[in-house]
Amino acid sequence: MNMKTVCTPDNLAWERDLYTAYHYTDEDGHEKTVMKYQIPFAPEIEAIFMVKHGIEPAQRRSFYANLVRCIQRQIEISEYLTARKVPSILSFSKVEQEKTEDGVICIYLETERIWPITYKVLHGTVSQITLLDIVYRLAIILRDISKEDVGVVHRGLDMNEVFINKDNRICLGGFHYAFCPALGGQPDYLPGHPVNLPKIFLHGETGNQAHDVMALAIMAWNLFSGVPFDAKLPASRLVYPEYATDPIVDALLCGMTGNVSDCNLFRRKLADSRKLLNKSEGDRVFIPVREQALKEFRIEYIDQGKADCPENTKEDTHEQN
Repeated sequence: MNMKTVCTPDNLAWERDLYTAYHYTDEDGHEKTVMKYQIPFAPEIEAIFMVKHGIEPAQRRSFYANLVRCIQRQIEISEYLTARKVPSILSFSKVEQEKTEDGVICIYLETERIWPITYKVLHGTVSQITLLDIVYRLAIILRDISKEDVGVVHRGLDMNEVFINKDNRICLGGFHYAFCPALGGQPDYLPGHPVNLPKIFLHGETGNQAHDVMALAIMAWNLFSGVPFDAKLPASRLVYPEYATDPIVDALLCGMTGNVSDCNLFRRKLADSRKLLNKSEGDRVFIPVREQALKEFRIEYIDQGKADCPENTKEDTHEQN
């Protein structure tokens, strides 16, 4: 089945700035998800994206070229990790590309039926134990991808790129900026990259597992504080997370050090915190999961031949993070 044919409004599952996801069932009855990237974006989507991220017209071509590199890196890293049997990695069963007559390129990535964890679990409210389990599981995945015989550094950890499958198992994706010793230098960051990335990543350096752990600990700190996971964490002053226990705070502070020697300790402290929650009421304490406020953008379409006539101006209103 051509993946283009399944990417219909009826199959729409969710949308992101860079791609749109669709759910469908194949000829053998297997439930699948297809991520569709379109280059360039549809004109109205592109206009919003460029304004939102301050991309000048002269930067348009380089932005799309880097986006293609990032998509390719996501595919390559997924294949690399899957070949090495690293568990809990988002893998693709099919990859297709087509180019339309008007020069639009569409890239389709098929995977098992998944949902963003922000839709299925980190939504509304979440219990202390569930949130701690997610953080611990991601810490284990970061350990597995960084093992000596694998050597991958994620470099762009983002809860929007953490997925959950039909069996409620976590699958990590979003390897757009990842370093891999077998693949050479990593792509540049795209506009809208995670806001709490360690400076070593933003300076173009490879980094290591400890820097991925730091990014994870910061997102967890935000979530245990009851604020959006992608809120900018002030570097000068940390506010004690309202919904965390002292052992959880101790674990997160350990994860924020950026020291490789602390990675094992970080995971051990998370595990110990989980045991303590089991003895208390961690499954009864619920944390509000908040999202970033939406910003409204307005696009005006003007008939250039009748630009002075107000009746020839149309307005589309869009909401974006």
